Amino acid sequence: MANRMGLVVPKSEFLAAARAACDVCGAVLIFDEVIAYRLGYGGAQTVFDITPDLTTLGKSIGGGFPVGAVAGRADIMAVTEPGHAGRVTHAGTYNGNPVTMAAGLATQQALTPDVVEAIEISGERIRSELRRMTEQLPLSVSGGGPFFKVNATAAEIVNYRDTITCDKEWQRLAAMTLFNSGVVISGSMAGCIASTTTDAQIDALLAGVEAIVRL
Repeated sequence: MANRMGLVVPKSEFLAAARAACDVCGAVLIFDEVIAYRLGYGGAQTVFDITPDLTTLGKSIGGGFPVGAVAGRADIMAVTEPGHAGRVTHAGTYNGNPVTMAAGLATQQALTPDVVEAIEISGERIRSELRRMTEQLPLSVSGGGPFFKVNATAAEIVNYRDTITCDKEWQRLAAMTLFNSGVVISGSMAGCIASTTTDAQIDALLAGVEAIVRL
């Protein structure tokens, strides 16, 4: 999911075509799930039912601690094993850091399917309400799972070129207006909720955006 492009959720047809193309030519299909992992329980690959050969993970699996991970097919991951012919060394000072690993384990235990589903429901509520209040305006709404973003353009954003049509100054001023009313999201009008986000906080966000679009 392209974060800087506008939290655009990938098309399932595109991912299926990528999987098929890699199978035909023997290429390794890699999913960057550093952000998309939060689209559902098990990440985007479970949401779209596409199995990549390698997956990169970060941020969200560590509960806020600095962490990254690579997971994938056993035959590919085996190249890092000691004694493997042509071994690719995967070394690092903080590899397997016990504090980060403990935080990651606690995070994964807390993010049960029910918790993730509740986050998704709240995220969809936000996006639905934002689409309702921006209907007939030169604004569009993107995002998935816990993510949401208001784009200052009437065009559907599907690639980086589409982002040029966004009025970035409007987005910055809108985000600042929300900040002054006690709601903090990014300067591009993008946000993400957590398992601790309350209905009152969501209501405050929606009320703040509605006040802006009515100006």
